[in-house]
Amino acid sequence: HSPKEDAAVLRSLGSGMFYILFPSHLLPHKNHQNLFCAFSKLMESKDFSDRYSLVLTGGGTDHIRHGVAIPIGLRSASENECNIFCLGYIPNNAVDVLIRISTLVISTSLYEAGSGPATDAWLNGVPVIISNIQSHQDQVDFFGIECGLFDPTNPDDIHQKLSYALRNIDELRAQSEKASVKLHEYSWKEVGKLYIDI
Repeated sequence: HSPKEDAAVLRSLGSGMFYILFPSHLLPHKNHQNLFCAFSKLMESKDFSDRYSLVLTGGGTDHIRHGVAIPIGLRSASENECNIFCLGYIPNNAVDVLIRISTLVISTSLYEAGSGPATDAWLNGVPVIISNIQSHQDQVDFFGIECGLFDPTNPDDIHQKLSYALRNIDELRAQSEKASVKLHEYSWKEVGKLYIDI
């Protein structure tokens, strides 16, 4: 995709140019509630409230198309007042565009086999922070990746790590660019061999 094509996809989705992305289905273990609470705290700062929105994709996220983060979660809002865009399930190529152009990718999952959103972000050199759960820790340790981690059960910690990430976005981008190099060293052939070895 060219930058022009990326921008066209972004416009068609109705989201702004500066956003934090959580590409994930709306399921309990994805932990959206604590993300909303943390994002509400972030929006209390003028440094961030006038610049950033939160974009959600994945099945079920279009239950509320436009929302506002509040201290206890999320409420429905008009498009003019919203700071959360809920896009629902969208095509893979559109998700790829959203990842490439996002300011930051986040995953607040309470449990996973590994972080798909983080992997996609790292491959594209996009800044990322993820929940500090064992599978995510195993993932960053295996690949030797530097990444911001937070306690997914603590909205205050998610907020603090979000704030730090946005204030130090160049540092996180450099980390993800290094991660991209490491991940591109792997092919399906290497992955298959590791499965056979196991």
